[in-house]
Amino acid sequence: MSKKPADKVETLDRSYMLFRAGLYEKVGIDPFDSLHWLTSKTETYDVHCPECGRHSTMKSADYDDPWKVGHFTRHHQGKISEIDARRRRRGIIVAQLVCSRNEVHRMLFYFLSEGDWVKKIGQQPSMADIGIGDLAQYEGTIDKDDRKELATAIGLHAHGIGAGALVYLRRVLERFVVRAEKQAGIDPGKNKFVERIKDLDGKVPQFLVENPFLYGVMSAGIHSLQEADCKHAFPVILAAIESILQEEHAERQQQRAKEAAQKALNKLSQSISAKSADTDGETPAE
Repeated sequence: MSKKPADKVETLDRSYMLFRAGLYEKVGIDPFDSLHWLTSKTETYDVHCPECGRHSTMKSADYDDPWKVGHFTRHHQGKISEIDARRRRRGIIVAQLVCSRNEVHRMLFYFLSEGDWVKKIGQQPSMADIGIGDLAQYEGTIDKDDRKELATAIGLHAHGIGAGALVYLRRVLERFVVRAEKQAGIDPGKNKFVERIKDLDGKVPQFLVENPFLYGVMSAGIHSLQEADCKHAFPVILAAIESILQEEHAERQQQRAKEAAQKALNKLSQSISAKSADTDGETPAE
């Protein structure tokens, strides 16, 4: 019986491998579906296009023969079935995405496939270029320091550094909580960080209040998990941080929209009142 890879991932999606998996991350996959799965033409992705400088819908596109970059089959003796041949197939798979705004803008992802595992071995543009560009959508919500350290975390993960990347994510969360405490006039005292998050109920995004253990997960990753575990945990924790930022950003946008509507309504009301006063003061024509 063949031994299952130690880093087998049971629930894996294509988006993870394209946009979250770090270089040289190896994951288990059905050996009969690797080509179809990685080169699927049915999925689209709303991500940052570095060449457009903004979010765009990226759609799958043919890359001539996605196996053309040096595929080969393991040496074997005697005749083997087609199924066994596919199981032994090994080579480089290329997945290509095309920007819906400008088809000249393309993303390429390279994977080494061998039997029941796939390893990402390259991509263009880099994960950092895509991920850092994504931060632009939170303009006005995160400050300069947060944006810089989120970019550093994404860059470290893109270069295969797990624990170091989590350190920067934790720093971003810590500053977020400290700012919220100052704005609310809350003295944290000597409370544990998880309790401090709970005390901010109604003052920070609900996702954070419902998941205060997020801080503990990051701390465990930094202090006790193996580097491989940290690298695997990073995309999940980053997604959680992004959920917090998205909720905060949406609330701020809603507040700005309310203030703008209120200002416009007040101006309209004053204008109508002034015209009504002028009309009331007019002398009727004889």
